[in-house]
Amino acid sequence: MVLVLGEMLAGAEEVWTIQKFMQSPPPIEKLVFSETGLGQPGMPTTYHLARWHTNGSLFRTAYSLTNLHGPFLLGTDQQICGRKGDLWWMMEPSIGPSLEQVAMFTVWKDEGQWPPPNNEVRACVEWGMFKMAEVQHMGLQRVPIGAGQWEGDRFRCLDERTGSLIEAQLVAHEVDGLPQRLDVLFHDLKPRRRKWPPASWRIEYEYGYGQVLPGLPSQITVWLLRSNEPPRALNRIRIFELVPARQALGEELLDPRQFWGQVPLRWSAFSNNATRYFLEPDGVWRPWKTRAELEPFARPNPWRPAYLIAAGLLLLGPVAVLALWRRKARTRQEQVTKSSV
Repeated sequence: MVLVLGEMLAGAEEVWTIQKFMQSPPPIEKLVFSETGLGQPGMPTTYHLARWHTNGSLFRTAYSLTNLHGPFLLGTDQQICGRKGDLWWMMEPSIGPSLEQVAMFTVWKDEGQWPPPNNEVRACVEWGMFKMAEVQHMGLQRVPIGAGQWEGDRFRCLDERTGSLIEAQLVAHEVDGLPQRLDVLFHDLKPRRRKWPPASWRIEYEYGYGQVLPGLPSQITVWLLRSNEPPRALNRIRIFELVPARQALGEELLDPRQFWGQVPLRWSAFSNNATRYFLEPDGVWRPWKTRAELEPFARPNPWRPAYLIAAGLLLLGPVAVLALWRRKARTRQEQVTKSSV
């Protein structure tokens, strides 16, 4: 049964269903949400600003809701990252050459290399896309944006790359027809020595907390279900604002320069061989020193000779015992030979 969410009034906004929003996600001009880890006591609530389109993305994480749209601030911002075409970038708090607090701005140009190189910029942008996809899929994790198929109230997503199958059933309120929860089963299809049972989650939906598209929930709570155990709350997502884009996002919305201005910047860049370069005060780009390059300047370890001697004894001890045993055996054999003569 296709769920009808709300009533369509003349001149009112289009009413969305969870199925439609997940199956054909619109470009996101502005998504503001918070995430609270319910299964980790003491973890602070983080606030996020996200923008997404096929031509790029932006993801900002901060500890304050009030600073999501202002310049980058140390102590409040955790990370900002994004992508414009083939240029990936990341901005995070750091320490400058003189131990002053700065904002480290790092870039990486994707030249289509496969597999793509591992670096911090790529990891940060992909993590932002992962969190954004979790909101766009109404709490479902491990599902790329726009992936999966709906058949009525049933969802199915087969990921051959990771060898996983996700199945879900949408359950609606009996009174108003609004989605109440999503019952999820995660199947690991990889061949393993030990087969694990499917993992189960329950995603609960609540309404009226933020400015979202008509028909969509604004608070999402994820519960882990295990046999013979009570349900355990994992995390809660509250959507404060969700604005779809009518067209491709403008350059100004994805431009990282909108966050500059109040904090000194330090520049770095990753090459496609995963080497990180820093722009030094003299205007020269220099590679980050490796451990081998820094070791001559490290303080020597006074216990290193003792460690080397102990390691040598451990290696040579069995050999010495074997040699002594063979020598004694040879001596006994010679004595037996002499006595028989």
